[in-house]
Amino acid sequence: MKPGGRLVYATCSLLAEENEDVADAFLHENGGFVELPADDLLRQQGVSLSVGPRMRLWPHVHGTDGFFAAAFERQSSSI
Repeated sequence: MKPGGRLVYATCSLLAEENEDVADAFLHENGGFVELPADDLLRQQGVSLSVGPRMRLWPHVHGTDGFFAAAFERQSSSI
């Protein structure tokens, strides 16, 4: 992936070991990437949904299935 390229990790799971743990491990193992705040990305697309730094949708809160997403951007070519 070229510098500036984006990668989105998304699941339809509510389990931390399939979501946050995987996203954290990816950042730890891939120093050339930074995480992009989900709130900012959604706002740029005209979506007014407060989800925090990583998107997590809950059935009882959002009226959807459970979802998780984290976005990353490649900063450098030295990975």
